[in-house]
Amino acid sequence: MSAEVEVRSTGSRRALDATSVVLCVLVDAAVAFAVFESPFGTIFILDDDPPDGHVLAPLLAGMVIGALQRIAVGTSTTVVAAIVAALGGVATLFFVFPAGVVAIGCVLGAVAATGVRRRTRRRSVLAAIVLVVIGTIAAGYGLTRPEPADMPLLDVTAVPGAPSLVVDPQRRAHGQQLSGVLVDVDGCLGLAVNSVEGRRFVVAWERGTSVSTRPYVLDLGGRSYRLGDRVTLPGAAYITLSKDLAGYAPDLPRSCRGTDLILAG
Repeated sequence: MSAEVEVRSTGSRRALDATSVVLCVLVDAAVAFAVFESPFGTIFILDDDPPDGHVLAPLLAGMVIGALQRIAVGTSTTVVAAIVAALGGVATLFFVFPAGVVAIGCVLGAVAATGVRRRTRRRSVLAAIVLVVIGTIAAGYGLTRPEPADMPLLDVTAVPGAPSLVVDPQRRAHGQQLSGVLVDVDGCLGLAVNSVEGRRFVVAWERGTSVSTRPYVLDLGGRSYRLGDRVTLPGAAYITLSKDLAGYAPDLPRSCRGTDLILAG
């Protein structure tokens, strides 16, 4: 009879441990997903410029939930859940970095909370409830966070009574030198290029270019130009109306959208 009771007790404990592992894995994954969708989210090796805090944020989040998990379900369950969550992140590629760092944080948090004894069942239940709440909030944030607005391809500075200045915010390496006369092209500052049959192009000037008024002066590369002056661009690329301009047109003033574009950034 006592052997049967012992078997039942052991089976119940194993079932409870499995349930705890699943709960902790879900919380770990939800928190990692929320970090991934936050301003600290990154794919790391596939990102050219990971955001500041991309390591610290998931690590601290993991340490907090790891400490809570240790109080609620014990160290071994916390560690097993962290390993399972990390392996799940590896299987997704894009999710591997936040999942891995959160898992490391969970282990560190569990170690840091080793001195906290689970003296009462009430404390364990409270920690488990907090875990569920954190997981739910994290998952809700990750699933409902709106997508950031697309960054404009061009920046436009309107100048009252004078041509608008269009700037290409990206740094580009164009090898084609181009020279032309500074002109007003349908309300945008551009160039009349004799080498291209005297055509007039709106120019998306390099980042850092500015204009001042009274008189209207273009400040480009530390030099000043007025309308009618000749300007030489060390590198330029043509964006033709028929092929590529559609992607840039929404950022341009409406009056300038019918003209081909030169990227001088």
